[in-house]
Amino acid sequence: RSLEVMAAGSQLIKNMPLVSWPDGLTGRPDVLERVDGIPSVFGDFSYRIVEVKSSRRLRDSQKLQAGLYNRVLGLIQGYEPPEYQMVNRDFEVVSVVMAEVDERLDKVLKEIREIIAGKPVDFCYGVAGWPWTTYVDQQAIANNDVSLITGVGSAVRLNLVDAGYKTIKSVARANEADLVSISRIGPANAKKMVLSAQALDENRPLRREDLGVLRRGATEVFFDFEGAQDHDLVDGQELVNYLIGAVYRTPGLDAKYIPFFADTFGEEGENLAEFLEWANSLEDPVFYHWHHYERTHLMKMVERHGLDQHISDRVLDRLEDLSPWTTKGFAFPTYGESLKSIARCLGFSWRQTDVSGVGSMDLYLKYIESGSTDDTSKQKIIIYNEDDCFATMHIYDWVMSQENGVIRPSTNLG
Repeated sequence: RSLEVMAAGSQLIKNMPLVSWPDGLTGRPDVLERVDGIPSVFGDFSYRIVEVKSSRRLRDSQKLQAGLYNRVLGLIQGYEPPEYQMVNRDFEVVSVVMAEVDERLDKVLKEIREIIAGKPVDFCYGVAGWPWTTYVDQQAIANNDVSLITGVGSAVRLNLVDAGYKTIKSVARANEADLVSISRIGPANAKKMVLSAQALDENRPLRREDLGVLRRGATEVFFDFEGAQDHDLVDGQELVNYLIGAVYRTPGLDAKYIPFFADTFGEEGENLAEFLEWANSLEDPVFYHWHHYERTHLMKMVERHGLDQHISDRVLDRLEDLSPWTTKGFAFPTYGESLKSIARCLGFSWRQTDVSGVGSMDLYLKYIESGSTDDTSKQKIIIYNEDDCFATMHIYDWVMSQENGVIRPSTNLG
């Protein structure tokens, strides 16, 4: 059908398949645009590729995809255009020179054909993109692959494998001095790598070093932000933090959760002001969080909305990032050092299995589109955030229990 439409000389052909069976190549470009005056097998005209993407910045993988379509088009019409066009989210037309992607495309096609022919694949954890992420990660786990160790990316993995270290167990038994002789691995990395491998191999947390100094206060606050993109903004860059959730406690009292929720994107400043007013009312508080997101975005929000520096500084000056404090002190039997991976290995569980960080963004956009009336979506977001806050507290309590000599059993992965 595609050939019939092309032979008929249609000006624009949308979402029609292109197939070159002898070469084993297929594709479905967004648009084929007729170009007069450049002949092809169809007559005194030919076609060129126009590929439309929803992202503002075109990725190499997207250019490669369109390059494949251009090659298939060339095989079909007997003329390969030297350029193809791509349209980004801002409707900017970007011309891509085929010669700039030819070499990379040839390499990728060669690798794919080798895999189809039966060549074994080395699965590296955490590097595969959609839709292969889950499959590749599962295969890496099944193989006990060395990439499961925290800090081992694709480049370091290749060097380790070349040196004979293919599995977690092989690194767990390795001599640190031997690892240091491998490219990209220094003494500190080797030490961290071996202990991380041992924690995975033994399926239990292991002590790395003495814990660093951590500020303490009369009121412990464990807080977490939820943010989403305001697609109505002209530049599309602004990330609005619509929910600030906090679990707080004082000695002798149970921990309580309080959410500060902005019902619209425009209420971020007012919502932040309410949070800061509440935070300043607490007795000798310390604000614990996981990683640097909260500090970075709190500073940006205060500046963006022109809030009282004195009020915001009382919170900013009392922030404590639990991530480096925890991970420098312990190696965990996890495939990363995220809040969720560590909290889960220590026995914490999230109540909702159908909500994630990205999923909460989608829920908020759905809530906004409802005119801020979709209470079901709002409650799912709040529950998710509450669990994140309690997970942060859970890790803190576990670490402190080790310092106090109370040993809590770790939970098996999965």
